Amino acid sequence: MAKIKVKTPDVIAFAETLEKICIATVDSGFMTKDLAVLIGKDQPYLSTQTILSKVDANLKVAMA
Repeated sequence: MAKIKVKTPDVIAFAETLEKICIATVDSGFMTKDLAVLIGKDQPYLSTQTILSKVDANLKVAMA
C-alpha cells in the first residue's frame, strides 16, 4: 500500500483497520458467492447483507 502524506491520521488508521478486517473476515472463511466460487463449487458463502454484518461486528471488536 502506497503511503500518502495526509493530515488525517484518524481516517488513515480507520481505513487500514477496515482493510485488515475485510481480509481477516475472508481468510476466516466468510465471503460472498463471487469469492467462494473461486475456491470451489462447494465453498459456503454469505449474502451481501450477512457479510457486511460480519465485517461490521469484526470492525467493532477491532476498534474497541
